[in-house]
Amino acid sequence: MMTFRRAGESSPPPSPLTIPGEEASTKDESTIAKVCNGQEEMGNFMDALMQSTLEKIGVDQRMANLAPSQQMMIAERIHKAKETFLAKMLSETEKMSGDKVITADVVRKCMSDMNEETY
Repeated sequence: MMTFRRAGESSPPPSPLTIPGEEASTKDESTIAKVCNGQEEMGNFMDALMQSTLEKIGVDQRMANLAPSQQMMIAERIHKAKETFLAKMLSETEKMSGDKVITADVVRKCMSDMNEETY
């Protein structure tokens, strides 16, 4: 995976999995999100998460510099990827009994499944 950074930021960028003041070795990386019950709750959570992520990496600024046709094409791709990922996450969490907790393993499996598909 290739990471990019903005001018003036530290190199390499800090890991998104480490919390300032907390050692990485003590953090439980198995749970990366809250318990989600149902498609609507998980969809709302993913919408908020994607919006936050896209803002943090400056997609909104980059999109503003593109032609409307290019903006539409990229927005459609992002939407399709989000919907595909949501479907995979729902499929994986439906296999769980009890609380539907999203773990790093679940995310990795869904991402792997998406990489195997061409869409």
